[in-house]
Amino acid sequence: MSEAHVVSRRVPHLLLVAFLLTMTVGCASRTEIVQFQADHNEFRARLDVLNNETADLNKRLDDIELQLGEISPQVDTLIGLLGGNVREYMREQEGLIRSLKADQASVSGELERLIMQLSSRVAESDDQVQSLLLQLDTFNQLAASLVGDSLANEAMESQRLFQQSYSDYLRGEFEVARMGFEVYVEAYPTNSMADDALYWAAESWLSEEEPDSARALFIQLEDRFPESNRMATVLLKRAIIRAEQEDYEGAARLYERVIADYPKSDEAVQARIRLDEIEQMKAEMDGAMDEGEMELDGGNE
Repeated sequence: MSEAHVVSRRVPHLLLVAFLLTMTVGCASRTEIVQFQADHNEFRARLDVLNNETADLNKRLDDIELQLGEISPQVDTLIGLLGGNVREYMREQEGLIRSLKADQASVSGELERLIMQLSSRVAESDDQVQSLLLQLDTFNQLAASLVGDSLANEAMESQRLFQQSYSDYLRGEFEVARMGFEVYVEAYPTNSMADDALYWAAESWLSEEEPDSARALFIQLEDRFPESNRMATVLLKRAIIRAEQEDYEGAARLYERVIADYPKSDEAVQARIRLDEIEQMKAEMDGAMDEGEMELDGGNE
Protein backbone atom coordinates (compact mmCIF):
# COMPACT_ATOMS: atom_id res chain seq x y z
CA MET A 1 0.00 0.00 0.00
CA SER A 2 2.75 2.46 0.96
CA GLU A 3 4.77 1.69 -2.21
CA ALA A 4 1.76 2.48 -4.39
CA HIS A 5 1.26 5.78 -2.58
CA VAL A 6 4.92 6.67 -3.08
CA VAL A 7 4.51 6.10 -6.83
CA SER A 8 1.35 8.20 -6.91
CA ARG A 9 3.09 11.08 -5.09
CA ARG A 10 5.94 11.13 -7.64
CA VAL A 11 3.63 11.61 -10.62
CA PRO A 12 2.53 15.24 -9.89
CA HIS A 13 6.20 16.25 -9.50
CA LEU A 14 6.99 14.76 -12.89
CA LEU A 15 4.02 16.58 -14.39
CA LEU A 16 5.25 19.86 -12.90
CA VAL A 17 8.75 19.30 -14.31
CA ALA A 18 7.34 18.56 -17.77
CA PHE A 19 5.09 21.63 -17.62
CA LEU A 20 7.93 23.94 -16.57
CA LEU A 21 10.19 22.59 -19.32
CA THR A 22 7.41 23.13 -21.86
CA MET A 23 6.81 26.72 -20.72
CA THR A 24 10.47 27.74 -20.72
CA VAL A 25 11.35 26.43 -24.17
CA GLY A 26 9.47 29.22 -25.95
CA CYS A 27 12.35 31.60 -26.64
CA ALA A 28 15.37 29.42 -26.10
CA SER A 29 18.71 29.48 -27.80
CA ARG A 30 20.01 26.54 -29.80
CA THR A 31 22.07 25.38 -26.80
CA GLU A 32 19.03 25.51 -24.53
CA ILE A 33 16.95 23.65 -27.10
CA VAL A 34 19.53 20.88 -27.33
CA GLN A 35 19.62 20.70 -23.53
CA PHE A 36 15.83 20.52 -23.50
CA GLN A 37 15.94 17.54 -25.83
CA ALA A 38 18.40 15.85 -23.47
CA ASP A 39 16.03 16.51 -20.57
CA HIS A 40 13.23 14.93 -22.58
CA ASN A 41 15.30 11.82 -23.13
CA GLU A 42 16.01 11.59 -19.42
CA PHE A 43 12.33 12.10 -18.67
CA ARG A 44 11.38 9.25 -21.02
CA ALA A 45 13.85 7.02 -19.21
CA ARG A 46 12.21 7.90 -15.90
CA LEU A 47 8.80 7.07 -17.35
CA ASP A 48 10.12 3.67 -18.39
CA VAL A 49 11.42 3.08 -14.86
CA LEU A 50 8.04 4.10 -13.45
CA ASN A 51 6.26 1.68 -15.78
CA ASN A 52 8.61 -1.11 -14.73
CA GLU A 53 8.02 -0.36 -11.04
CA THR A 54 4.26 -0.50 -11.58
CA ALA A 55 4.55 -3.80 -13.42
CA ASP A 56 6.70 -5.21 -10.61
CA LEU A 57 4.14 -4.14 -8.00
CA ASN A 58 1.34 -5.83 -9.93
CA LYS A 59 3.37 -9.00 -10.20
CA ARG A 60 4.10 -9.05 -6.47
CA LEU A 61 0.43 -8.68 -5.63
CA ASP A 62 -0.46 -11.46 -8.07
CA ASP A 63 2.20 -13.66 -6.47
CA ILE A 64 0.75 -13.01 -3.01
CA GLU A 65 -2.72 -13.91 -4.21
CA LEU A 66 -1.38 -17.07 -5.86
CA GLN A 67 0.44 -18.07 -2.69
CA LEU A 68 -2.71 -17.54 -0.67
CA GLY A 69 -4.57 -19.81 -3.02
CA GLU A 70 -1.90 -22.45 -2.71
CA ILE A 71 -1.99 -22.50 1.10
CA SER A 72 -5.74 -22.22 1.31
CA PRO A 73 -6.27 -26.03 1.95
CA GLN A 74 -3.72 -26.00 4.75
CA VAL A 75 -5.39 -22.91 6.21
CA ASP A 76 -8.78 -24.62 6.15
CA THR A 77 -7.31 -27.63 7.98
CA LEU A 78 -5.68 -25.31 10.53
CA ILE A 79 -8.92 -23.45 11.01
CA GLY A 80 -10.73 -26.74 11.69
CA LEU A 81 -8.23 -27.59 14.38
CA LEU A 82 -7.94 -24.15 16.03
CA GLY A 83 -11.46 -22.85 15.81
CA GLY A 84 -13.42 -19.87 14.54
CA ASN A 85 -11.07 -17.11 15.67
CA VAL A 86 -8.49 -18.15 13.14
CA ARG A 87 -11.12 -18.28 10.42
CA GLU A 88 -12.22 -14.76 11.26
CA TYR A 89 -8.60 -13.56 11.22
CA MET A 90 -7.98 -15.12 7.83
CA ARG A 91 -11.10 -13.51 6.44
CA GLU A 92 -9.86 -10.14 7.63
CA GLN A 93 -6.50 -10.74 5.98
CA GLU A 94 -8.14 -11.80 2.72
CA GLY A 95 -10.27 -8.68 2.81
CA LEU A 96 -7.22 -6.54 3.43
CA ILE A 97 -5.42 -8.12 0.46
CA ARG A 98 -8.44 -7.58 -1.80
CA SER A 99 -8.60 -3.96 -0.68
CA LEU A 100 -4.91 -3.53 -1.29
CA LYS A 101 -5.21 -5.00 -4.75
CA ALA A 102 -8.20 -2.78 -5.52
CA ASP A 103 -6.26 0.30 -4.38
CA GLN A 104 -3.29 -0.78 -6.43
CA ALA A 105 -5.47 -1.28 -9.49
CA SER A 106 -6.95 2.19 -9.02
CA VAL A 107 -3.50 3.74 -8.61
CA SER A 108 -2.22 1.82 -11.63
CA GLY A 109 -5.10 3.06 -13.76
CA GLU A 110 -4.53 6.64 -12.67
CA LEU A 111 -0.82 6.21 -13.20
CA GLU A 112 -1.34 4.87 -16.72
CA ARG A 113 -3.60 7.83 -17.51
CA LEU A 114 -1.01 10.31 -16.22
CA ILE A 115 1.76 8.54 -18.11
CA MET A 116 -0.25 8.79 -21.32
CA GLN A 117 -0.77 12.51 -20.70
CA LEU A 118 2.92 13.01 -20.00
CA SER A 119 3.89 11.06 -23.11
CA SER A 120 1.54 13.21 -25.16
CA ARG A 121 3.06 16.39 -23.71
CA VAL A 122 6.55 15.10 -24.35
CA ALA A 123 5.62 14.40 -27.98
CA GLU A 124 4.14 17.90 -28.29
CA SER A 125 7.29 19.37 -26.75
CA ASP A 126 9.42 17.45 -29.24
CA ASP A 127 7.37 19.00 -32.03
CA GLN A 128 7.92 22.43 -30.46
CA VAL A 129 11.65 21.79 -30.23
CA GLN A 130 11.83 20.81 -33.89
CA SER A 131 9.78 23.86 -34.81
CA LEU A 132 12.08 26.11 -32.77
CA LEU A 133 15.16 24.59 -34.38
CA LEU A 134 13.63 25.17 -37.80
CA GLN A 135 12.79 28.78 -36.91
CA LEU A 136 16.28 29.31 -35.52
CA ASP A 137 17.86 27.96 -38.72
CA THR A 138 15.57 30.20 -40.77
CA PHE A 139 16.57 33.19 -38.64
CA ASN A 140 20.27 32.38 -39.01
CA GLN A 141 19.86 32.12 -42.77
CA LEU A 142 18.00 35.45 -42.84
CA ALA A 143 20.67 37.09 -40.67
CA ALA A 144 23.42 35.74 -42.92
CA SER A 145 21.54 37.03 -45.95
CA LEU A 146 21.13 40.48 -44.39
CA VAL A 147 24.82 40.61 -43.45
CA GLY A 148 25.74 39.53 -46.96
CA ASP A 149 23.47 42.21 -48.46
CA SER A 150 24.94 44.80 -46.10
CA LEU A 151 28.49 43.87 -47.09
CA ALA A 152 27.54 43.92 -50.75
CA ASN A 153 25.97 47.37 -50.37
CA GLU A 154 29.03 48.60 -48.49
CA ALA A 155 31.29 47.31 -51.26
CA MET A 156 29.18 49.09 -53.88
CA GLU A 157 29.18 52.34 -51.89
CA SER A 158 32.94 52.24 -51.32
CA GLN A 159 33.61 51.51 -54.99
CA ARG A 160 31.29 54.33 -56.04
CA LEU A 161 33.05 56.79 -53.71
CA PHE A 162 36.50 55.78 -54.94
CA GLN A 163 35.53 56.03 -58.63
CA GLN A 164 33.89 59.42 -58.11
CA SER A 165 36.97 60.76 -56.30
CA TYR A 166 39.29 59.41 -58.99
CA SER A 167 37.12 61.00 -61.70
CA ASP A 168 37.38 64.31 -59.85
CA TYR A 169 41.17 63.91 -59.79
CA LEU A 170 41.34 63.25 -63.52
CA ARG A 171 39.22 66.37 -64.17
CA GLY A 172 41.71 68.46 -62.20
CA GLU A 173 39.37 69.02 -59.25
CA PHE A 174 42.12 68.09 -56.85
CA GLU A 175 40.68 69.48 -53.62
CA VAL A 176 37.31 67.76 -54.17
CA ALA A 177 39.07 64.54 -55.10
CA ARG A 178 41.30 64.72 -52.03
CA MET A 179 38.29 65.19 -49.75
CA GLY A 180 36.65 62.13 -51.30
CA PHE A 181 39.78 60.01 -50.92
CA GLU A 182 40.23 61.04 -47.28
CA VAL A 183 36.58 60.24 -46.52
CA TYR A 184 37.12 56.84 -48.14
CA VAL A 185 40.15 56.07 -45.95
CA GLU A 186 38.27 56.99 -42.76
CA ALA A 187 35.06 55.16 -43.74
CA TYR A 188 36.70 52.01 -45.10
CA PRO A 189 40.14 51.74 -43.42
CA THR A 190 40.31 47.96 -43.87
CA ASN A 191 39.22 47.98 -47.50
CA SER A 192 41.78 46.67 -49.97
CA MET A 193 41.80 50.04 -51.78
CA ALA A 194 42.28 52.24 -48.70
CA ASP A 195 46.01 52.57 -49.41
CA ASP A 196 45.23 53.56 -53.02
CA ALA A 197 42.86 56.26 -51.77
CA LEU A 198 45.54 57.69 -49.48
CA TYR A 199 48.08 57.54 -52.31
CA TRP A 200 45.88 59.57 -54.67
CA ALA A 201 45.13 62.07 -51.90
CA ALA A 202 48.89 62.63 -51.65
CA GLU A 203 49.17 62.92 -55.44
CA SER A 204 46.47 65.58 -55.40
CA TRP A 205 48.72 67.69 -53.14
CA LEU A 206 51.59 67.23 -55.59
CA SER A 207 49.33 68.36 -58.42
CA GLU A 208 48.64 71.54 -56.45
CA GLU A 209 52.41 71.98 -55.87
CA GLU A 210 52.18 71.31 -52.14
CA PRO A 211 55.06 68.84 -51.66
CA ASP A 212 55.19 69.07 -47.86
CA SER A 213 51.51 68.11 -47.55
CA ALA A 214 52.03 65.33 -50.08
CA ARG A 215 55.05 64.01 -48.18
CA ALA A 216 53.02 63.93 -44.94
CA LEU A 217 50.38 61.73 -46.57
CA PHE A 218 53.03 59.47 -48.12
CA ILE A 219 54.54 58.97 -44.66
CA GLN A 220 51.07 58.28 -43.25
CA LEU A 221 50.52 55.68 -45.96
CA GLU A 222 53.79 53.97 -45.06
CA ASP A 223 52.82 53.90 -41.38
CA ARG A 224 49.26 52.65 -41.85
CA PHE A 225 49.75 50.30 -44.80
CA PRO A 226 53.33 48.99 -44.66
CA GLU A 227 52.39 46.01 -46.84
CA SER A 228 50.89 48.16 -49.58
CA ASN A 229 51.92 47.34 -53.14
CA ARG A 230 52.50 51.07 -53.61
CA MET A 231 55.36 51.26 -51.10
CA ALA A 232 58.09 51.34 -53.74
CA THR A 233 56.35 54.26 -55.48
CA VAL A 234 55.76 56.03 -52.16
CA LEU A 235 59.45 55.85 -51.22
CA LEU A 236 60.46 57.04 -54.69
CA LYS A 237 58.04 60.00 -54.50
CA ARG A 238 59.36 60.97 -51.08
CA ALA A 239 62.94 60.83 -52.40
CA ILE A 240 62.07 63.02 -55.42
CA ILE A 241 60.42 65.61 -53.13
CA ARG A 242 63.55 65.76 -50.96
CA ALA A 243 65.80 66.09 -54.03
CA GLU A 244 63.65 68.93 -55.37
CA GLN A 245 64.01 70.64 -52.01
CA GLU A 246 67.79 70.13 -52.33
CA ASP A 247 67.94 67.66 -49.45
CA TYR A 248 70.20 65.37 -51.44
CA GLU A 249 71.39 63.27 -48.54
CA GLY A 250 67.83 62.52 -47.46
CA ALA A 251 66.88 61.79 -51.08
CA ALA A 252 69.87 59.46 -51.49
CA ARG A 253 68.86 57.47 -48.39
CA LEU A 254 65.34 56.95 -49.73
CA TYR A 255 66.63 55.96 -53.19
CA GLU A 256 68.85 53.39 -51.51
CA ARG A 257 65.84 52.02 -49.60
CA VAL A 258 63.94 51.57 -52.85
CA ILE A 259 66.88 49.72 -54.41
CA ALA A 260 67.42 47.54 -51.32
CA ASP A 261 63.76 46.70 -50.55
CA TYR A 262 62.40 46.48 -54.11
CA PRO A 263 65.42 45.61 -56.30
CA LYS A 264 63.40 44.21 -59.22
CA SER A 265 60.84 46.99 -59.42
CA ASP A 266 60.61 49.78 -62.03
CA GLU A 267 60.98 52.22 -59.14
CA ALA A 268 64.36 50.68 -58.32
CA VAL A 269 65.52 51.37 -61.90
CA GLN A 270 64.51 55.03 -61.57
CA ALA A 271 66.07 55.21 -58.10
CA ARG A 272 69.44 54.02 -59.45
CA ILE A 273 69.35 56.62 -62.23
CA ARG A 274 68.47 59.44 -59.83
CA LEU A 275 71.02 58.25 -57.27
CA ASP A 276 73.70 58.28 -59.96
CA GLU A 277 72.64 61.83 -60.85
CA ILE A 278 73.03 62.90 -57.24
CA GLU A 279 76.46 61.27 -56.98
CA GLN A 280 77.53 62.84 -60.28
CA MET A 281 76.30 66.23 -59.14
CA LYS A 282 78.19 65.88 -55.86
CA ALA A 283 81.34 64.90 -57.78
CA GLU A 284 80.99 67.94 -60.03
CA MET A 285 80.50 70.19 -57.02
CA ASP A 286 83.56 68.69 -55.33
CA GLY A 287 85.59 69.19 -58.55
CA ALA A 288 84.46 72.80 -58.84
CA MET A 289 85.44 73.45 -55.26
CA ASP A 290 88.89 71.92 -55.85
CA GLU A 291 89.45 74.09 -58.93
CA GLY A 292 88.41 77.17 -57.01
CA GLU A 293 90.84 76.38 -54.25
CA MET A 294 93.66 75.82 -56.80
CA GLU A 295 92.96 79.15 -58.49
CA LEU A 296 92.91 80.84 -55.13
CA ASP A 297 96.25 79.29 -54.23
CA GLY A 298 97.77 80.32 -57.61
CA GLY A 299 96.70 83.90 -57.12
CA ASN A 300 98.29 84.04 -53.72
CA GLU A 301 101.60 82.88 -55.21
